[in-house]
Amino acid sequence: MVFQPLYQRIVVSYCGKPATKKYSGFIIGRNEVAVNISYVYMSVADEALINCMLIAQTSESVLGFAGVGKVIGIGLNVSDVREGDKVIVYADNSGVAQSIHIADRRGLIPFNAKGFNDLEALVIAVFSVSKDIVESVKGANVLIVGKDLSIIPFALESQLNSSKMYTMPGYTLWPDIVKGEHVSVYDTSPLYDVAVVATYDPLVLSLVSRMAREGATIILHPLLMPLAKFMEFKSSSNISLKSMKFGDIGNGIQVYEKLKEVVNSRIKPLDILTYLEKPTHPAAVALQSS
Repeated sequence: MVFQPLYQRIVVSYCGKPATKKYSGFIIGRNEVAVNISYVYMSVADEALINCMLIAQTSESVLGFAGVGKVIGIGLNVSDVREGDKVIVYADNSGVAQSIHIADRRGLIPFNAKGFNDLEALVIAVFSVSKDIVESVKGANVLIVGKDLSIIPFALESQLNSSKMYTMPGYTLWPDIVKGEHVSVYDTSPLYDVAVVATYDPLVLSLVSRMAREGATIILHPLLMPLAKFMEFKSSSNISLKSMKFGDIGNGIQVYEKLKEVVNSRIKPLDILTYLEKPTHPAAVALQSS
């Protein structure tokens, strides 16, 4: 057991308004690493939990999809990271909105890229969708919908290399960046070969499959995959489901560099109290500010 000054977590009890809880110690197990998280990304999945659209695995869930920080402790069998290393960590069974996060070594990525501060590294982490998955939009008719930063790599690739790109006004982030032919959520004509979906809106989720061409693919934010079980994604059109995969840091850096000025002007870190008073998504929250 390692004791230190109080650290805090941002949690929801089942669902509803988020709150903070404070703790005075932590345990680092075998193959685990303790990370002092500086910034955490609140994603569409966190918004879904707060709004009771996702069912938590436990009565109390820690929020936060991705975080960046420094290693402050390592467990047995961990030899390839050191205290002081900057790392990126993604949520698995527990969110990362906690100023001290214990992660399995396999679940974190050392971030050695020079010239990026912690907030920039956090945005890069969210843009780091696997290049293989992003390139599945090449040559396809693509529908992109959702208010989460994870759609941005797909939008940039689609604008360059897809046959046609569609978006849903009012349901999609940054319409000046995510540009495409507008379609209504109530449109039922077969439009797309690939849909990129990062929303928990039940209306969108229930209707998006009706716009699919035969054999279409729907790519979902990974933490929203459980919602697919309740929607009509598996239809006579032989729709296949894929999950976004994160951790391609090289791709994340490329996307960030293309949009650096825009991102820096729009993603302003919130302190914990501001976030708790009015949860905002997407958002970066500074865990060391209070």
